[in-house]
Amino acid sequence: MENKQINTLYLNLLNNKIINQINDHEKFLEKGKLIAQIISPLNLDDDTYLACFFVGFMRKNLLPTEISQQYNQAYELALSVLEISSFNYNNKQDEMENLRSMLIAIAKDIRVMIIRLAEVLYLARYVNTLELEEAKLLHHEIKEIYSPIASRLGLSFIKSELNDLNLYFLKPVEYKKLMKQVAEDSRNGTQRIANVVSKIKNTLQSLNIEGDCYGRVKHISSLYNKLQQKGKTLAQIYDLCAIRVIVPSQNDCYAVLGALHTEFIPIDSRFKDYIARPKVNGYQSLHTVIIIDNAPIEVQIRTFDMHKHAEYGIAAHFLYKERKNKIGSLDDKLLWIRKLLDNNDNASASDILEQLKTDVYSGEIFVQTPMGKILQLVENATPIDFAYAIHSEVGNKCVGARVNGKMVPLTTELQNGDIVEIITNQNSKGPSRDWLKVAKSSSTKNRINQFFRREMKDENIKKGKSILEQAAKNKGYTFKDLSTEEWMQQVLIKYAFNTDDEMYAAVGYGSMTSTQVINKLVDLFERNKPQKPKEAKVIEEKENKFTDIEGLSGILVKYAKCCNPIPGDEIVGFVSRGSGVTIHRKDCVALKTYEQDRIMPMQWGNHNDSSNYIASLRLYVDNLPGVLATISTKLAENKINITKIKSTNNGEEQAKIDISFYVKNKQELDDFSNKLKSLAIVHSVERGGK
Repeated sequence: MENKQINTLYLNLLNNKIINQINDHEKFLEKGKLIAQIISPLNLDDDTYLACFFVGFMRKNLLPTEISQQYNQAYELALSVLEISSFNYNNKQDEMENLRSMLIAIAKDIRVMIIRLAEVLYLARYVNTLELEEAKLLHHEIKEIYSPIASRLGLSFIKSELNDLNLYFLKPVEYKKLMKQVAEDSRNGTQRIANVVSKIKNTLQSLNIEGDCYGRVKHISSLYNKLQQKGKTLAQIYDLCAIRVIVPSQNDCYAVLGALHTEFIPIDSRFKDYIARPKVNGYQSLHTVIIIDNAPIEVQIRTFDMHKHAEYGIAAHFLYKERKNKIGSLDDKLLWIRKLLDNNDNASASDILEQLKTDVYSGEIFVQTPMGKILQLVENATPIDFAYAIHSEVGNKCVGARVNGKMVPLTTELQNGDIVEIITNQNSKGPSRDWLKVAKSSSTKNRINQFFRREMKDENIKKGKSILEQAAKNKGYTFKDLSTEEWMQQVLIKYAFNTDDEMYAAVGYGSMTSTQVINKLVDLFERNKPQKPKEAKVIEEKENKFTDIEGLSGILVKYAKCCNPIPGDEIVGFVSRGSGVTIHRKDCVALKTYEQDRIMPMQWGNHNDSSNYIASLRLYVDNLPGVLATISTKLAENKINITKIKSTNNGEEQAKIDISFYVKNKQELDDFSNKLKSLAIVHSVERGGK
């Protein structure tokens, strides 16, 4: 449905003289309008919708300064969206810093993530317009980041469609097959649902409750996950369709529940009270399964406010109750973000993402202590999860468990309503690493990991130092030269450590990679190292004497950095006004943009064998752990002096490595290139800087 507010903003921008000067402005505005329409049910403010329009322009650096100044609040929102959308789950470099920035942005202004989720959903709807690798990355991030966040924020209308589109992209055959089955079952069950709705409406009428009741088919992705988790067929899933009953008050919810349980037979094990015990994201509702017309059907009972929250989550709270207040008043609703950030010292980004997904893809069960205290756990939780839910020390000292009065193995999966007693021993040495395979909750796993980080700190510090020393050596440096007090302090600040030992322990334990530390130290080393006299002589010779190029003795000559020509290459010279001659490789693509009458053929003269030249190679390699270390080792074996090395992903199976280093001539470069090609992990080697 078209939104008048969004249409008005769209027309105003479409008629804006400044916007009209931008190429393809109509295309950007149409895309922005579609993104804004996704979140139109939230009835957001003008700034939020304007930010939806601006993001596309800003990604291409096309938004005029006059517009950003005129609509400053919307511009700032869009800028924050760009910042959090740079997070790349496949890029392990600085992933923790990027994830923290994303979570902080949500806590600071929820509208930033609402816009980003709308943008992601738009891309998923039109995924065919993306390159295959872009589409794969998008859907990977939907699964790992955006769907869990949408669920945590309670934005079910976004989460459900993201999950459906994700399943369609990743498993198209299974999606279409299930879709066909659901369509057939829905047609067969239409009359039955109508009968059930009619009977429940009669119940509402008898209670004098003015409510609403309707049936709905569950989302395909939700059904698929349930079929996979339960190992059942579609015919065995009785909650394929659910009946929703929406009433004015909480008391009405329980009144309807009582009436339904009186009139129809309930299935005891399928009752869940999310009103008394809301889900992590604040979701509230009564869920029950009753037998109507000799068949079970799920009924969800909630108030109108609860329904609003179920669809729009935290955003509903902000939009309808806090419109006049600052966005920051949502602090209490976003407490889970602070817990994720504060309770994960030395945790990796993947650890935090795993915690983010807790209770998102899993169901919940309620169990209790012998004293009657009720605890909410993830579905299929074990006594180990129960022990750590009570307290970390109870978990660390746990040696056994009784369930409903009987001794059971710690691997036992708990059921709804179980009474669990944990047996502890103060002399216990702590949890077993095998518990990490048994525990179902990521928070339990995190507490077990914290125990090992704390108890094995000295061992991890020693191991971390050893790993960093080897990583530095692989890059042709010594860790002693890199780890000055000043530079180490900068690394500690960047990655939020208090001491060197904390960082060593994190590397030793594996919650931080050695690459993150060493790359930063190498960068600082290269930027601050003093210029060697010999290298200064080479530079002086290349920029002043220039005896290497035939016929140019005494003329100012430079070597182009875009293509890095070396003796043995076919070369040309570009004559510039007042700046001498710049030497390029003959196949340098940059030459196409130059004035052709200033380009002259050149030849190498008798160059000095002691001179070094910078050359570059691009490698396409297997995307495997340690591949960069293998390449670095090969460089060191051949005594290659590296000036720069950079690795980036090129899809799921390959990575791209760019290397710059010193050589004397093309023959030396070709020899080294052939040695790299002989490595099994290397698919191809190209000359860089064409």
